[in-house]
Amino acid sequence: MFGNRKGPDALAEFVRTFYKSNNGNVRHWNSQLVITPTAEGANGTTYFFLLDVSTRAITTPGIYKCLTKDHRNLAAFHDAIC
Repeated sequence: MFGNRKGPDALAEFVRTFYKSNNGNVRHWNSQLVITPTAEGANGTTYFFLLDVSTRAITTPGIYKCLTKDHRNLAAFHDAIC
């Protein structure tokens, strides 16, 4: 549904489009953040769901996964979802 985006410009464009297509009615929750060290760097995962406040319905559940060799990327992942 959301695809793979890289870089701040692609992310900003996604947010603008997503917000407009949902008339600003969707809220986003994250939970169960887990950061696991690996020999190559670290892995991060968190569950999410989207809630449509106009209908009071959960519209989309899912999981984010972040795999990185650079711990600074995982720190940004953590900051972006917390």
